[in-house]
Amino acid sequence: MRQSSTETLRSFFGETGVATIGRMEANLPELAKLVDDFGLDKVWSRKGLALHEKSLITISSQVARGDWYQVEAHMKSFLHLGGTTEELSEVLLHLTVYCGFPAVISGFRVLQGIRAEISSVK
Repeated sequence: MRQSSTETLRSFFGETGVATIGRMEANLPELAKLVDDFGLDKVWSRKGLALHEKSLITISSQVARGDWYQVEAHMKSFLHLGGTTEELSEVLLHLTVYCGFPAVISGFRVLQGIRAEISSVK
C-alpha cells in the first residue's frame, strides 16, 4: 500500500480503515492492489472535490445500490471527516426523490444505529 493511500484511508476511516486494508492485503492481495492503485491513488486522491463532498457522493451511490454495509462504513467516515448526523439526515431526505422511500428508510435505520453507537460511547 502506498504511503499516500494509507494517509488517505486514515483521513477518512481512521485506524479502522488502515486495519481493514491490511487484512485485505493479507487475504486478497490482488483486490487490495486494485483498491490502492485505482480507488485510492487515482480517484480518492484527486483534488477536484473535497473528501467531505466525495464522502456524500459515495453514501448517496451506496444508498441507491442498497449496499448497507458500505452506507454504514461511509457514514462513519463522513462523521470522522467532521460531518454531522444532521447533514446525513438531510442527504437521506434529499435521496427520497431519487432513490425512493424504501432505500431512504433503510438508510435512516443505518444512521439510527450509528447515532446509538455514538450515544453509548459518550
